[in-house]
Amino acid sequence: MNGQRSLLAVAIALGIAGCGSDSSDSSTTDTGGSTATSASLTAKAADGYLVGANACLDLNSNKVCDKDEPSAVTGDDGSFTIDNLTQEQLEQGTLLIEVVAGQTIDTDNPGVVLNKSYRLTAPPKSAFISPLTTLIQNEIESGSSLEEAKTAIQEKLGTTLDLTQDYIEAKNNNDLADSQKAAFENLHRVAQVTASVMAENTDALSETAAGAGISVEALTALINEEVTRVLEEVVKNIEAAGDNFNPSDIAGSINRDHIAIDDSNLEDKIKENVANKGSKQADLAKLIKTDGINWFGGDNDTGKDLVVAYGTLKSDSDNSVTETSYIYDYFAEQFVEFEYTPDTNNMVLGQNGWEASDDTLTSIKPNKDGSLTLESRSSIFSEVASAKQLDISGLNVRSIMDQTDDENVWSNIMPAGLKFPDNTTAYKLSVEDINDNIYTFYKGDWCAEHAPDRYEALNNMCNGISAFKNGSDTWLATLVSTIAEDESDRHNTAYNNHADLIPMAGMESAEIFAQLLSNGTVVYYTRAWNLDSTFSKLSELGSWKDESVNGEVLRKVTIPESIHSQATWSNYQKEDNSAYLSVVEGFVRITYKEVEDAGSEAYVFDEATKQFILDNALTPQPLHPLNLQACLDSLPDAEFIVKWSSKT
Repeated sequence: MNGQRSLLAVAIALGIAGCGSDSSDSSTTDTGGSTATSASLTAKAADGYLVGANACLDLNSNKVCDKDEPSAVTGDDGSFTIDNLTQEQLEQGTLLIEVVAGQTIDTDNPGVVLNKSYRLTAPPKSAFISPLTTLIQNEIESGSSLEEAKTAIQEKLGTTLDLTQDYIEAKNNNDLADSQKAAFENLHRVAQVTASVMAENTDALSETAAGAGISVEALTALINEEVTRVLEEVVKNIEAAGDNFNPSDIAGSINRDHIAIDDSNLEDKIKENVANKGSKQADLAKLIKTDGINWFGGDNDTGKDLVVAYGTLKSDSDNSVTETSYIYDYFAEQFVEFEYTPDTNNMVLGQNGWEASDDTLTSIKPNKDGSLTLESRSSIFSEVASAKQLDISGLNVRSIMDQTDDENVWSNIMPAGLKFPDNTTAYKLSVEDINDNIYTFYKGDWCAEHAPDRYEALNNMCNGISAFKNGSDTWLATLVSTIAEDESDRHNTAYNNHADLIPMAGMESAEIFAQLLSNGTVVYYTRAWNLDSTFSKLSELGSWKDESVNGEVLRKVTIPESIHSQATWSNYQKEDNSAYLSVVEGFVRITYKEVEDAGSEAYVFDEATKQFILDNALTPQPLHPLNLQACLDSLPDAEFIVKWSSKT
């Protein structure tokens, strides 16, 4: 239930161009002898460069280029100039670009007129207006300073690049290193996907919004907020696509799987967004010592009963932790208390090497800014939590409960029309990992019964990799042994010539073998499951390199996306098409790299709001009548791990 972390491509802070627009002032003297100042502003608009878009200074902040506002139309390279501005207009006017269906052309697709309208914005005096500056401006309109807004979006994208720069110009700048140009290409891809998401939702929701009396400003703000919320998913999808990147496909997937607004909940979402923009910083240190942090969560697997859980996290005067968790017992027809027990099969790479993984909270320390440092038994899991306090009076309960966990469990058991009463408070909790990248390792016991020899050979674990060496299949014990001693080409050779080839993935009709060469290259072969078949060499290559983390060496082995996408099972991570090998307790194991993200958010509540939710929740219903086995399966420790931290 925890989302995996993801980074954009390696990003390098650059100072290619200034952040300000090309603006100029001129003075004229009227007949009375006084001096008036006339200013102009020149800038560019882009997803790709936008031709034939309306550009203006949105002086009244209504997200519409009104007739009385200074305006222009973008030219062939997305550029425009607005003349005859007062200094006040130049300093205070937010830049607004209206992309007009049937009029505007995106030069990413030359000559093709766009068929959906949307809006882009940027802070005053900007030289470049894009989907990225739009998200920055949205943060500013939510109360952040310009620098805070830039940093917030940079963190979500996993980059330190200046998001106000012209990424199209930069990615084509031959004075930059290839890695720098690639980083700007990634920003352009993010802009392409986010622009498509903005356009799709603007087109889908505008008619409903107008009918409900929702302003263009409110609808645009909500869409921008939703896009900001899913930025990490956008980055993950772009990384996974690799050379097969298609912005329309990724935007469609994001809209389908992650955007949580539609005609049916639009009005509720608008109200919620307004409440969020009116939020204030919460004093979590005070809350956790009084009412505590009350969380709601669960699990929603297809074909299984809902796992419905909630709990309270409190801190005592000595910063020790009291955590109480409850889970719904279908057999007893009530919530029962549940105590979390760490899975002894999980390991984590801690500060002093591999150790048992235990993210049980041991201490909660208040910080001067009202945030909390959450310390875990495995210190690598320690986090910082902060929150915004908002008034949710009159908001739809289901809409809020949608954002208390990953699985929409509690929204499924709340009455459809229920609204929170007056004077109801919620806290939007943000949790960020203190450590950037976390490596974990699962020992595995799935082979203990059907392959006991393997289990015993690997020191009572199932996690291991093997290769044919010295005439027999051998469990690899060192990273050196993963390198092929025989680096010859195995194409069209028989099965008995598979020495040094490591089975790393499989397709429906064939197994995928990796041949690690001493020069850092990985050659891939497939062989049909029939032992009489021969090896087929694949044209695309992978690579390997060693990384040192907390005194341990991890070997990163990559596989091309075009190969990995065909796999039905794999030792490689989907997020980055990589496997991480490490020697743990005498053998080479498959480990997992959890990549840093920009943190996660979820609603938590005070005691009064928790009780209101519990009092009004519908009784969870089992999918099937309970018998003895179903009763056993419904027990709290059947599968689900109940923890407040799994909700954020």
